[in-house]
Amino acid sequence: MPRPRFDNLDPETKHRLLENAAGEFARHGLDGASLNRVLELSGLSKGVFYYYFDDKADLFATVVRMTWEVLLEGDPLDPAELDAASFWPTLEARFFELAERAASHPWMSGMATLMYQPPPESGVRSVVAELFDEARAYLESLVTRGREIGIVRPDLPSGLLVVMLVGAAEAADRWLAERWLTVGDAEAMRIGGEVFAMLRRLVETPPEEGER
Repeated sequence: MPRPRFDNLDPETKHRLLENAAGEFARHGLDGASLNRVLELSGLSKGVFYYYFDDKADLFATVVRMTWEVLLEGDPLDPAELDAASFWPTLEARFFELAERAASHPWMSGMATLMYQPPPESGVRSVVAELFDEARAYLESLVTRGREIGIVRPDLPSGLLVVMLVGAAEAADRWLAERWLTVGDAEAMRIGGEVFAMLRRLVETPPEEGER
């Protein structure tokens, strides 16, 4: 991660550097990305760069965290605020907000693909693992809340439900990240909506026999 002094860099320069780096990494990966090209686009020298970062991998790890923050910008949804009537509609609305935010950043799909196949550098892998652990913990809190209000199925262990959700969501996310630019925003959104509906059916409380 960058040195603490990076926090004091003016926001415009910081944003320009990270956006340019995100685009470069998304197109070429860590090994193929040109640090010189990123710095030229950002109007920075190598001396300035090494004042804030140890190396290119350090910059990559910072871009990974920025990708996560851009995707999840805003106040996190508190599961405790959800009730039986609002649970699924709220989650579906949040899902499409995330998808639209991802679509608004051309480099997002490329960075998402790299996050699922992170470079071997330990600093990068530790950042990715930390972020995915946060996502899994949040998903667990949603499953717990859903069971409390009776709309997430109680017949399977909650840990199993989380594992199933993570596996299915990750597979769909990786597939879409690799093909988003090919299928286009509209089709990617449609597929994403079908995936959300599928995940919902996977974990929601089964209807009573007479309601089927």
